[in-house]
Amino acid sequence: MTDFEKLRGTWKQIAYERDGVKEPLDEKGWDPRVTFAGNAFMVTLTDGSIPIKGTFELDATREPKSID
Repeated sequence: MTDFEKLRGTWKQIAYERDGVKEPLDEKGWDPRVTFAGNAFMVTLTDGSIPIKGTFELDATREPKSID
């Protein structure tokens, strides 16, 4: 099974980090879910809106593996 296949599906977002800075968990009740399909992703909020979507790359050479 490839790393892309292991990510496939919808995941509950429990943490957020941007540019090395960890952000606090959301307290607004948005309960974000991230869906991965191939190298594409989208974040869906409880109201059904999609504030973020795009593509990503996996780097299996790093330890731990990373997503960009």
